[in-house]
Amino acid sequence: MKVLIRHTLMALAFALPQIGCFSVLTDLNLTPDAPITGSERSQESRLSDKDAAEACVALAADLEKAGHYADAIVEFEQARKLEPKKYKHVCRRLAVLYDRMGDERKALDEYSQALKRTPKDADLLNDVGYCHYNRGRWSEAEGYFRKALAVNSQHPRACTNLGLALAQQGKHDEAMKTFQVTLRPAEAKANIAFVLAAQGKREEARIAYEAALELDPGLVTARQGLSALEKGPATKNEAVQAASNKSKAAAKAKAALLGEREPESTQDQSPFIVDPRTIGKIK
Repeated sequence: MKVLIRHTLMALAFALPQIGCFSVLTDLNLTPDAPITGSERSQESRLSDKDAAEACVALAADLEKAGHYADAIVEFEQARKLEPKKYKHVCRRLAVLYDRMGDERKALDEYSQALKRTPKDADLLNDVGYCHYNRGRWSEAEGYFRKALAVNSQHPRACTNLGLALAQQGKHDEAMKTFQVTLRPAEAKANIAFVLAAQGKREEARIAYEAALELDPGLVTARQGLSALEKGPATKNEAVQAASNKSKAAAKAKAALLGEREPESTQDQSPFIVDPRTIGKIK
């Protein structure tokens, strides 16, 4: 029965574009339990390139929602191959997916293509910077965060991320000033402590967390950070579990509807995470 329902939904997905109701696809919540192959792919082959590409994009969006990132990449790539002009904007979505899959080379290549399309996009510049930040390239990350802030000086995530990149390089005074563009002094101090703790500078981190609590005794993040330091270094099993939890959290990020909206940004992992930006329409 499950297979029959799945095939029925796929038949509707491929038929709707031809009767002018493709937008209904967004409500089908199509989440296949495996990549579409065989006879299902043969249905797609009978469509025009335009309709087949639309079907690929819709399927890719649902695959990404279900956490099938590799399969989503295949569908987005196929859509771009079929209709390269119409779907050249999927480079933005592919950049995020390749980054999540750990393929840095392809992620940066897609980000490069996206920057050629919208070089003044502060959200995109922030995302590219965060790609570098996650790999420990603090100076390169700093450069992109500064470019994002040159476009939007009040960009909350770029401010926080630039502060983190500066703190990672030991530029604590400049980091504090940057954090305080969008954060309270206590929160800024706690962010400095967060970086110091990540660098293994436990005593300096403790002092910074205590300074944050002097400014705001009720700051939960500072109390939690201080408590973690007092417990001592995480065991191997705790570290593995933390990495697993981080991966699961990233997998739950909601995919944007391509062709109608820009994809959402990658999730920041800083102690003060700003809600994802309002997603605007692709021009």
